[in-house]
Amino acid sequence: MGFNEYYLYIYYVKIKNIMENSNKDLWPVIMAGGSGSRLWPISRTTMPKQFCSIDGEETLFYKTIERAIHLNCNNPLIIILNDEYKFLAIKELEKFDVQYHLIIEPIKRNTAAAIAIACRYIKRFADNQKLLVLSSDHSVSNLQDFSSTILDVSSNIEQKSLITFGATPIAPETGYGYIEFEESKNLIKNVKQFIEKPTKEKAEKYISNGNYLWNTGIFLFYAETMLEEFQKFDKDIFKLSLDIVNLLDKKDEENIYELDKNIFSSFPDISIDYAIFEKTKLAQVSMITFDWSDLGTWPSVWKKNNKDSDKNVLIGDVKIINSKNSLVISKHKHISCIGLENTAVIDTPDALLISSMDSIDSLKTCIDEVEQLNPSLVSEHRKVYRPWGWYDSIERESSHQVKRIHVYPSQKLSVQRHKHRAERWVVIKGIATVTLDDKDYEYKVGEVVQINVMQIHSLANYTKDDLEIIEVQLGDYLGEDDIERFEDIYGRT
Repeated sequence: MGFNEYYLYIYYVKIKNIMENSNKDLWPVIMAGGSGSRLWPISRTTMPKQFCSIDGEETLFYKTIERAIHLNCNNPLIIILNDEYKFLAIKELEKFDVQYHLIIEPIKRNTAAAIAIACRYIKRFADNQKLLVLSSDHSVSNLQDFSSTILDVSSNIEQKSLITFGATPIAPETGYGYIEFEESKNLIKNVKQFIEKPTKEKAEKYISNGNYLWNTGIFLFYAETMLEEFQKFDKDIFKLSLDIVNLLDKKDEENIYELDKNIFSSFPDISIDYAIFEKTKLAQVSMITFDWSDLGTWPSVWKKNNKDSDKNVLIGDVKIINSKNSLVISKHKHISCIGLENTAVIDTPDALLISSMDSIDSLKTCIDEVEQLNPSLVSEHRKVYRPWGWYDSIERESSHQVKRIHVYPSQKLSVQRHKHRAERWVVIKGIATVTLDDKDYEYKVGEVVQINVMQIHSLANYTKDDLEIIEVQLGDYLGEDDIERFEDIYGRT
């Protein structure tokens, strides 16, 4: 064995030992409940950014699962998310061969409640377990660097320590939280203070000082230690988390656990930073060695992606001339741009955002005004996902609506009727099983189904192939709430 081969072997053995010794008691906990409104119009209330493909690749949630799996832990993934995103998460998880437990929040709350519940839940399996808390809307470029950083810190963490991971600031960002740390050569350093979203002038001072890091929102700690700190600083969360986990029941045969709504609504809506990390004396920080980005705004998406010679980021069918420092995204049609500078152009089938990068902080005001005029543009895409598949509202007028409906294999829509509309269905792909007044009929490509007002009906795909129909709705009211359900395999009756 040569000199170089010897040291490569020693490095391999070291990494192997770190992974074997640091991941057997490590539980990845993925927070997937955010709304991502600052990435509108791609991110919507019913399809938030973590379940969107922002850069034309896999979704942010998919990439988070990929990172957690790469840690090679012996324990299942714990995923905490809101009830309305449950089927989106399951659809992504089906792409992996991985064990997972879903903990379903009935209403939206901040991270303190979710983390306390995760600690209680994991203690049901064993004591002295470590939680690695990951956000589902981060971007990490190198899986190997991510895993080696996390596992190295995991193998060195002390029992009485609450660790957050910090990234070296490369610009005076005002949208990130900062961490001031005590100078030390140690891998894990003591935290002096947390600073939430400073002014640009203060951020510039932090960078020049050198003893500040961006707060990535990635945390590592022992469950018992975190619960002890909740007992000190937020006794309500400490008690409520015990009460709600004691009531957890598995839903059906899957590892899906729904939190009690009455108890969960009593949790304070507070982040883990405010509840614990800014108060505890146990906070420590470790500097990450991997490329990290919080894709929370369109400027952050621009900074993260590869650029052309004029520093433009182009995603989709885009042609750009005499432009620089701009972000253009179009996934549905061609866009040509001339003379842009420092501009974001974000196109979707039903909404287009054009903004100066410098004015993107005003996006919330813009969204509020859009919501007043047309709430559906904020809440959902033209293409809406459901547990059984999706539908795309191709055309909508006051008296009619045309939808393309896609049904996954072995799925069924609810048994329902409508008070204000009749429907006509044309099968364009696959074989449809249609229930009309308690009788089942099979329809093939090109065949037409007529459904009258108040007629009980259902659509199912009992084959192994996808099913698609064109639906034409005719009536005086075409809202999605004009559905009276009688049976539903997804529990929506």
